[in-house]
Amino acid sequence: MAELAIFLTVRTKPGQRDALKALWEQHLQGRAAANDAQSRYVYAYDLNDDTIIRITEVYETKTAFEANAQADWFAAYMAEAAPLLDGEPEFHMGVPQWIK
Repeated sequence: MAELAIFLTVRTKPGQRDALKALWEQHLQGRAAANDAQSRYVYAYDLNDDTIIRITEVYETKTAFEANAQADWFAAYMAEAAPLLDGEPEFHMGVPQWIK
């Protein structure tokens, strides 16, 4: 069973959600797809608010999450994404009890 699930709510400035998605596709999507220790990744647009992106990530180990969070490439992505954001992302962590 995976050790860690991450739940993010990311709010963009008005009209910037697609621009943030383009940055995500450029910098993070391929890394997530290739990362066997990141077993699930959901990137979703909120149905009711066109400034919100909801992200769920499931990691096989907490160490795998920490490696991503501390990577230079992630810091570079966040520096580029920051002007598009409306505040800090809402961030929650959990221990998966069941995953399908």
